[in-house]
Amino acid sequence: FYSELDTITGPRWSTQNMIVENDNLYITINNAFEFGNEKGIVGVVDMTSMSYLNEIDLGTDWKIPDNLLIRGNKLYTVNNKDWSGSSISQLSLLNNSVSTIDLAWAPTGCGTSCLRDGKINYQISGDSILNEWDISLLPSSGTPLSISQNFYDLSYDPVNNLLYASVTDYATYGAINIYNDNNNFVDSFMWLLSRSFFQ
Repeated sequence: FYSELDTITGPRWSTQNMIVENDNLYITINNAFEFGNEKGIVGVVDMTSMSYLNEIDLGTDWKIPDNLLIRGNKLYTVNNKDWSGSSISQLSLLNNSVSTIDLAWAPTGCGTSCLRDGKINYQISGDSILNEWDISLLPSSGTPLSISQNFYDLSYDPVNNLLYASVTDYATYGAINIYNDNNNFVDSFMWLLSRSFFQ
C-alpha cells in the first residue's frame, strides 16, 4: 500500500477507468449506479504529489463515461448518456477543451469499446453489431464492421494487430475470440465458469 484518495481529497462519486499520461492520472467519474445522479467528469491526479488537481466536466448531456482511451494528446470517453443513447467525447490534454459527438442510431448505452489502430470500435449494449468510429474524422455515427456477435469486452493488441473480444453466457462459459486487421476470425479459446464465481 502506498497512498489513497478518499471522497474528501479525491473524486466524490464512483469511478471507472483510469489512464496515466505524463505523471497525471486521469479517471472517469460516472456515478453510474446512482440513477438520477449520474456524472460525466474526468478527474486529474498528480502522481508525483498524489494530489487531486481538478475535474473536467464533459457537459450535462454527456454523462456516464464508460471507457477512457488515449491517442496522442487527446483522451476519448465513450459515454452512456442517460442509458438512452451513446456519445464520444474528445478531451484535449493541452487545454482541457472538450467536444462531444452524439452517436446517431445508438438507441441505448455503449456495451463495450476499445481503441483499435486510430479508430474506436464500440458495440451498443445488447447488440451484435460491432461499429468503428474514426477519431480523425469525428463522424456522427459509426460504420458497422463485418464482425457480428455480442461481446462482453474488447481489447486491441497493437503489436500483432489483433482484436480480442470476450463472449459469455454469464453462467457456464467464457471465450475469447480473436480477429485480424481485416476483421476475419482467426482463433479462440474458452474456459468454463464456476457457479461460485457468480454467487
